[in-house]
Amino acid sequence: MTIPTDIPIPVSPDLASYLRESTRAAHQDAEKRPLNRALARGTISREAWVKHLEQLLLLHRALERRIDRSPRTDACWRTIADPARRRTPDLEADLAFYGGSPSPAAGPATQAALAAIESATDDETIGMAYVIEGSTNGGRFLVRSLCRALSLDPATGGTRALDPYGDAQPERWSSFKAALQAEPLDPERFDRIRRGADLMFGIVGDVADQFWQEGPGADSI
Repeated sequence: MTIPTDIPIPVSPDLASYLRESTRAAHQDAEKRPLNRALARGTISREAWVKHLEQLLLLHRALERRIDRSPRTDACWRTIADPARRRTPDLEADLAFYGGSPSPAAGPATQAALAAIESATDDETIGMAYVIEGSTNGGRFLVRSLCRALSLDPATGGTRALDPYGDAQPERWSSFKAALQAEPLDPERFDRIRRGADLMFGIVGDVADQFWQEGPGADSI
């Protein structure tokens, strides 16, 4: 699993801006992984995508359990715990569409990720949720590449994992950012949240990598 960086970065005026700036390198690293590049280029295979969705389902279930376990009720936590932001129903729907497993075995990178999510602090969990919610920004555009790769019609299903909110996505992201922006300035706490975001970017990358060499499409990059 990628180790989060600890390079000192000046604190931005608000948490949302700080996370965007301070996790840029980790974000770019996750996007460069072969599976994610194949998805963006529209060359990913159906089998590789389904195997990836199965592992993502395990990750999201673990993160949602971790969020539910906290007794916090502050505004930021209520935002990340909002049932409408749960991604497991979308993953389950896509896996049903493709005939994937709703109870897959966890790969080695996924096993390490589940342990990291289980042991995450509340602040680290906020950072992890930031990465997951932020993925809906690029996901809306990746739908087109996925449809091209798998000859899909988005109207018939199979794309909810990438675009769970549809036309409501901009508003959903704005409300999430607003909750982060309302957090009081606290450089040490902000950095703890950043560590959770870096960790999740590393998890996303490592989970994407774990089966890639074994799966079809490995030579299509």
